[in-house]
Amino acid sequence: MAGGRRGSPSVWGNPTCPQVNSRIGHSRRTELTGVISAHDYPVSSAARRGISEWVADLPNVHGPFGTCSGTVNAEGRHRFLSACDSLQVCSPVIQEKIMRIFTLLCVALCCSAVSPAQQSTARLLGTVSDPSGAKIASGHIAITNIATSQVWSVQTTAEGDYSVSRLPIGEYTLLVEAQGFASKSLRGIILQVDQDAHIDVVMSVGSTSETITVDASAPLLVTDTSSVGQVIENKAIVSLPLNGRAFWQLAQLTPGVVFTPGGSDISSGGQGIRATRVGLRISGSSRLAGGWFLDGFDITEYELGATSITPSTDALEEFKVLAGGMSAEYALPSVINAALKSGTNSFHGSAYEYIRNQKVQARNFFSPTVPPLKRNQFGTTLGGPIKKDKIFFFTDYEGGRTRQGTTINSVVPTAAQVDGNFAGGRSIYNPLTTRANPAVAGQFIRDAFPGNIIPATLQSKQALFFKPLFPTPNTGANRYAYSPALALDTDKFDIKVSPRLTEKDSLVSRYSFAHNTESDPTAYPGLGFYPLRSRSQNVGLSYLHTFSPTLNLEVAGNYYRTFFYFLNASAFNGKDVVSLAGITGFDGISNLQPAAPLINLSGYAALAGSTDNRPKANRIRTYQYRSSLAWNHGNHDLKFGAQLSHQAHAFLNGNASQGTFNFDSRYSGDPQNAGNTGDAFADFLLGYPFSVQRSTPIQIFGNTGDFWHFYGQDNYHISRSLTLNIGMRWELNSMMPGVRGQTNAFDFATGKVMIPSKNGSPDLTAQPGSAAIYSVFRNLIELSEDKGLPWSIRHPNNHDIAPRIGFAWRPFNSDKWVVRSAYGIFYVYPDSNILLGQVRTPPFVVLQLINNDVPTASTPVPRRNLANYFLGQPLVDANATPGISTGGTDYATTYTQTWNLNIQHQFAKNISAEVGYVANKGTHTQHSSQYNIPQPGAGNIQARRQYPQWGVLDYKIWGGSTTYESLQAKFEKRFATGVSLLASYAWSKCLDGPGSEEGGAPAYYLDNLNHGPCDFDVPQNFVTSYIWELPFGRGKKLLAHAPKVIDFLAGGWQWQGINTLQAATPYSASINVDRANTGVSQRPDAVAPPVILKNLNCWYYTSSNSTCRALLPGQADTFTLPAIYRYGNAGRNILRGDGLVQLDMSLIKNFRIAEHKSFDFRAQVFNLTNTPTFSNPGGTVNLATGGQVTSTRNQPRLFEFGLKFNY
Repeated sequence: MAGGRRGSPSVWGNPTCPQVNSRIGHSRRTELTGVISAHDYPVSSAARRGISEWVADLPNVHGPFGTCSGTVNAEGRHRFLSACDSLQVCSPVIQEKIMRIFTLLCVALCCSAVSPAQQSTARLLGTVSDPSGAKIASGHIAITNIATSQVWSVQTTAEGDYSVSRLPIGEYTLLVEAQGFASKSLRGIILQVDQDAHIDVVMSVGSTSETITVDASAPLLVTDTSSVGQVIENKAIVSLPLNGRAFWQLAQLTPGVVFTPGGSDISSGGQGIRATRVGLRISGSSRLAGGWFLDGFDITEYELGATSITPSTDALEEFKVLAGGMSAEYALPSVINAALKSGTNSFHGSAYEYIRNQKVQARNFFSPTVPPLKRNQFGTTLGGPIKKDKIFFFTDYEGGRTRQGTTINSVVPTAAQVDGNFAGGRSIYNPLTTRANPAVAGQFIRDAFPGNIIPATLQSKQALFFKPLFPTPNTGANRYAYSPALALDTDKFDIKVSPRLTEKDSLVSRYSFAHNTESDPTAYPGLGFYPLRSRSQNVGLSYLHTFSPTLNLEVAGNYYRTFFYFLNASAFNGKDVVSLAGITGFDGISNLQPAAPLINLSGYAALAGSTDNRPKANRIRTYQYRSSLAWNHGNHDLKFGAQLSHQAHAFLNGNASQGTFNFDSRYSGDPQNAGNTGDAFADFLLGYPFSVQRSTPIQIFGNTGDFWHFYGQDNYHISRSLTLNIGMRWELNSMMPGVRGQTNAFDFATGKVMIPSKNGSPDLTAQPGSAAIYSVFRNLIELSEDKGLPWSIRHPNNHDIAPRIGFAWRPFNSDKWVVRSAYGIFYVYPDSNILLGQVRTPPFVVLQLINNDVPTASTPVPRRNLANYFLGQPLVDANATPGISTGGTDYATTYTQTWNLNIQHQFAKNISAEVGYVANKGTHTQHSSQYNIPQPGAGNIQARRQYPQWGVLDYKIWGGSTTYESLQAKFEKRFATGVSLLASYAWSKCLDGPGSEEGGAPAYYLDNLNHGPCDFDVPQNFVTSYIWELPFGRGKKLLAHAPKVIDFLAGGWQWQGINTLQAATPYSASINVDRANTGVSQRPDAVAPPVILKNLNCWYYTSSNSTCRALLPGQADTFTLPAIYRYGNAGRNILRGDGLVQLDMSLIKNFRIAEHKSFDFRAQVFNLTNTPTFSNPGGTVNLATGGQVTSTRNQPRLFEFGLKFNY
């Protein structure tokens, strides 16, 4: 049953994953059996006992073909956190049915959706005429691929037109023959990915035995489609300097695409290897509104957006960015289509290595020294024939080994403060002296600690457990900087095989693999590091049958999968930390899953033993089946089709099972002067959090969904100068129901949660504690059957219609001008990352956030502290008042409307310019809104809630909106005569609200204050790239006949670079005190326009910052604390940080050693001018750190050297 020897270590250092046995009997019933393997980190025997009793059913998959399910039993001898990923959501029965039905669809319906051929191939079309302009009918067209010798033949129509689709990208010759005319051969035609290349041919009178040969090229003008975008050619991919050699960074060369250079390959938190590292924003689109395709196969990670499959730049032929106006075959409003190189009739390849170290790197702006760095990136490519003219292959491998000493600059308490001495700082008050103010009814007073020193007798024993973890500041009064090593090892490869079965049948298959191991540093050296592992795979197969030169059919399927697991800080891993610290209230939780606490200290770096709900594991999978028919019929280019996409996302999650503890200054501050007295670390030493969150762990959860898409598209060539693009999509989009019914909706009429049920009962085995939780909370739960709701809780949406219309017009039949415009509706897949949170609701999980006491007449002194915060109340208790993640029963698919108007002009053969208006509007965008938040006022927060039986309702809503408008322009000189230039500019504005991708307003009734600039709004973005082969050496303008020695030294040089100028991104002002007494984050009052100084210690003025007071004595505050029991009026994202100036450059020296063999030496520098782009300053205006800048968004100047062998 195992995929390898039982218990033997795999090549990646973890136990080999067992495979699933599948037995299909005559009854068509499939049994799935397997065991879960684990990582090598120790856990307690109690945890093993808990897991041994856990039985997790595979998600049921509902669709037009039936239902499939299975069961996985976790054996007690295995440790927690599965590394196994071989279990299939869908059984072979359902997959067999899917394939059979799709075969019928291909033959009977001739249908298509996101066609792989369209996305990774090109089309060549045009008109053949005589010298007078008369059209030539029945002319013979032969199109030959230079690399593979494959020939496509077609005859011109009665109108003299020809069109051939699904041509692999590459170099071609076009031969035209017609009776009474000399044959004409056009050579050097380079077809690009997803291109419609319009090449008209004018014949000359003469004998057919005579051949006129001319050099040609695909035109710069886009004359037959209305989309906007940019092709990134191979020359740019292999030449331009890229920090980390990630090809997608070049997408920023497209107008409207925003990317901040920063060496993302060495980011911590898994961001260097996860799909989220692809921080691109294409014309204001959300992270889930972009599709990624490689060789036409979908590689999009639909849980977070972007992709984890990123081939080496040496393996890519080219890629195209589509930013709007696409035809109906595209599901999403922005797309990146990439194509690997292909094998040819001759062997070709490369081998390379790039190195960098700290000796050629500048120091970080905030670091006194350059941290250690050792980095090697190495790889190889090879392509060629398996059988000439018939079967071709291409393969590549790239590895990376990085040991990066990162600079962490943290705000920490001083050594004196760690001992309880706050002399010289804010006044510290004793919360045990809190009492009613005899002068003012309803207010309270406290006594300050003598000398501003907290006595040792009042310091919390639980807080002192963590005392050794706080380092002594070394770069300022409250700052500690150190340079721990981030370790990142990456390995990835691709294998592509392209058999040509017959003259009319061909296959394309590809397998891509990536594995990564990472150890991330922590803010405090005593915590150790955060371990992370990941693996991503994609496999695709497409079959193309050509019925005739104008009619072809393609059938394709592909599978994408990525798996991650994250662990706690190594110092805490496998330990029951809260018990060791003496913190109560976590019995029966911490021993079920070995998590670690998260301690948030307002104004200081968090003591994060666990971040992002670690330990956790993610497994994200997408299955796709599709077919496509393309028919060139007269003046119509027709496409029709359908696609099935099945998404399955499964997760394990620590979920604060050892607590999230939040501290600010409210208990060590003066109630009469809150926000200006007290200190969060003082509250921590005293042991008084203002809130604590605890939860049962989530051992397996997730969601699945089936997406059915149908479309038709007609590109109607009305005349030589006008093409009309008309299309329509119909989509059946799943709302991604929870695995095993782990989802819910909230009934505002009854104050109860509604959960899926069958036969009068929910799935009480969904989580280890589901049965016990259900019995306690039964009176607060309603069943879907009783409410007339489906198992998915939400009603599906079956009317997602997406029209597309556009035109491309050449005014007055001009070959130099084209006007393009388009409008379309694009539906976006649901944000499953938001939906996943709905498992955090009884009876699946109990997540409890309890706010500490506020002074009242009966309880002026807080009762809750680290020693007994929960006052003996168990987590699974009828009076636990848990917070829940929930939503409504209606589902509205998020959609984006896009429109554009562009004008393009070609100045010369390889020079063009374009300017246009590009805009979009998002509707029904997903976000979280906070319900059950009381109105501001005095008294206990929980007692004032509308539904006091619950805590905060994190309510998922499809009610947001976004708008994006831009003026976009570009100037392009395609590479020729040794020079290329591409300059792109966008002037734009992006707005969203009431929620954004990062969350909603603190309370739903504050939505009016949450409309504002998008978090990623960049009003102006200007990017230029250039390549210049220096004109020295043999075959060049200068030293063309130089001796070999001179040519060896002076010839073969190439200079290239990327220059980026970006305006600043926005951020919000906040306060760290609960003036409204509602238990949620709050903003200040904005009483005047902010005063911006752009000083690193005072970016904007706030009187809480001593540097600000010194720079502008007497300046009135523009931000003030709101009155007690009131929210501030400051809007969202009203401040802006620092803009970006980044110049990257490289020099390449080519040493030619034979006809097809050469060495390249490369020296490249990133951030040539060493210009820091500062991160947004501290936004908490009532803290001393408000307005301070402590980090940069980009890296300091660094050099990299490489050597490459080409053959």
